[in-house]
Amino acid sequence: MDSYGKILKELRKRQGMTQKMLCENICSQSVLSRIEGENEIPNVVVMQQLCQRLGISVDYLLHYEPEQINKLKNTFEKFKELYRQKKYQELEETLKSCGVLKRFSLEREIQMYYYYLANCGIYLRQDYQGALTLLEKGLAITKDGDHLFPTEEEVLLFSSLGYCYAALKQFDLGERYLVKSIFLFKRLCLNHVSNEFVKIFGNLAKFLKETERLEEALKYVDEGITFIRHHKSYYCLEELFLLKSEIYEQQSQLEQAQLYRRLAMSVCTIDEIK
Repeated sequence: MDSYGKILKELRKRQGMTQKMLCENICSQSVLSRIEGENEIPNVVVMQQLCQRLGISVDYLLHYEPEQINKLKNTFEKFKELYRQKKYQELEETLKSCGVLKRFSLEREIQMYYYYLANCGIYLRQDYQGALTLLEKGLAITKDGDHLFPTEEEVLLFSSLGYCYAALKQFDLGERYLVKSIFLFKRLCLNHVSNEFVKIFGNLAKFLKETERLEEALKYVDEGITFIRHHKSYYCLEELFLLKSEIYEQQSQLEQAQLYRRLAMSVCTIDEIK
């Protein structure tokens, strides 16, 4: 196959990895750039190591068809949009459709499948125990892998895992995973992450609010709001404003509470117009 370099590049980008992230301790970035540009043929060892970091086999790379990339990208865009719009019932039905899981071969695709399915159970039925099972399945895929960098999917899975443990009153485990998700997030390449990651700040802030650590909760709400502004998005902004309002109410700062409740209503109006 004469386009393996192009496919390698597409698979790398699809996983949100920079060239530096992919080639770390394998080859130089300039070598990877030449490989992706079809200007250099890598030796067998380098090819195997690059594929291993991508979570695929060499055979998979050599037989991958470019059109498959676009099809799978469109599939996940549909999942993402349904999730953003809180159409959890439709999303769950789509995820459970016959043969959907079999379409995915990359570790990260399968992890996101379990992430979305678990969160459907959380938001539709408050099925935290069932969600834990799905989230653990997702994490088990790469748990024993050699990861020099955390993946975006692992960060999201850890955050949801912590959210579920906290909901089941296992507060120590809940806090451990929620804090871990923030720690790992800050090691990601921030230019590539999705605005969906604002949820990890909201999840930890909710936990801290419920355990009456209100100043810490405000800190993570504000980090989430800053993240949203950086990405020029309104996703989850209403929820964060409402959460901040509730925290101020607990602190008896009623004027501030009313201010952020009004801000939440204004964001809701903007979403309706859009």
